[in-house]
Amino acid sequence: MRHRLAVTVCLLLAASAAHGQTVCGYVATNPKPPASKDLYPAAIAEVDGKKVAGSDARRIKLEVGVHRIGVQAQIGDDRRGRAKLVELGIGDAAATLAVIEIDVQADSSYQIAAQLVANHKDREQPGGYWEPVVWRKLVDSCR
Repeated sequence: MRHRLAVTVCLLLAASAAHGQTVCGYVATNPKPPASKDLYPAAIAEVDGKKVAGSDARRIKLEVGVHRIGVQAQIGDDRRGRAKLVELGIGDAAATLAVIEIDVQADSSYQIAAQLVANHKDREQPGGYWEPVVWRKLVDSCR
């Protein structure tokens, strides 16, 4: 059954490409991810080892497939986040880069945020107190 699904997906992708349709998806950040999920702002700094900056970094169009997304936490930029860092004994945290791999699917958008890892054994290490997460996947037509 799994092979049949893989063949079907490959045929659909090939048919889309043959008709001139773009086969892509997006990765994105939101300046206010949901506090109810204990998530904090993050910024996309790199995609597959290439730096991105400015407004291009908020929503990035990517080809279907696995991509390595370099993310910088912006926990201290959020009032709630600053308070949490103080509570955990983490001072002025330098902007460290963490990588998350995302298997981008066609017509999908992946929302990325920073999540604190309060019990992480390397909490004292720069960046050891958080990790990037995909907190929401949406259907988003890619053109």
